[in-house]
Formats: sequence, structure tokens, C-alpha cells
Amino acid sequence: MLGLDIAIVSRIEGRKYIVEHCVGGEIPIGEVYRLSITYCSLTIQQQNTFSIHDVQVSEYLDHPCFKEFRLTRYIGIPIMKDGQIYGTVNFSSPKPQTSSFSDEQKAIVKLIGESINLSLLARDD
Repeated sequence: MLGLDIAIVSRIEGRKYIVEHCVGGEIPIGEVYRLSITYCSLTIQQQNTFSIHDVQVSEYLDHPCFKEFRLTRYIGIPIMKDGQIYGTVNFSSPKPQTSSFSDEQKAIVKLIGESINLSLLARDD
């Protein structure tokens, strides 16, 4: 539906980005990165769905995530727990796309994020 290669659910602790789940990438569960080298740092700043359809033609070309991981396409949304940012769910690819993400694709990511929010609430019960 999104045409992306990698899906990650992360947990954020301070300035640390911790991989909780990963599909399509070779990133081990529990891997820790500096939040600042991920596009998720931008997602957290926006506190909403954030996307880049081709980093090479965007204002984010100098972002450390592109330099470190060569990811050119990204969409993500914060995950909330108890009114606080818990982490992110994000999808990315090293392959650029000429078109922006559609409203439908953004809605899909938002629904995925909301379902994860609900599952986090259910874990506390």
C-alpha cells in the first residue's frame, strides 16, 4: 500500500531511538541509535504524520539519516502512551519516488499509529 521496503516500530527514551519491531530491514530488535540521526526526530518535532517522498529533492538532503542510512523515502507518525510520546511507527525505502504520499497513504499510516496506541493502552490493563 505504501510501496516502501522497511517498517519499524520504535521506542524513544530521551535521545535514544530503540528498534522494537522491524519488517523488511536487517535491523535487529533492540538496536539503539541516536534519535537525531533518524527521520523520526523530525516526526517527533511535527507531532503528527511526517513524510519525505524524495529526500534528494527536499530540504532534508543534509539530514544525518540520509547520510547514515541512504533512506530517500519516509513516512512516520508518533506513537502515544498516556499522553506522552512513546515512539514512532515508520516506513522507509532507499528508493526515491517522484510523487508525494497521497492523502490515503497518510491516512493508512495514521490508522496504523492509532492501532498501536490502542494496543499500548491494552497492555496496561
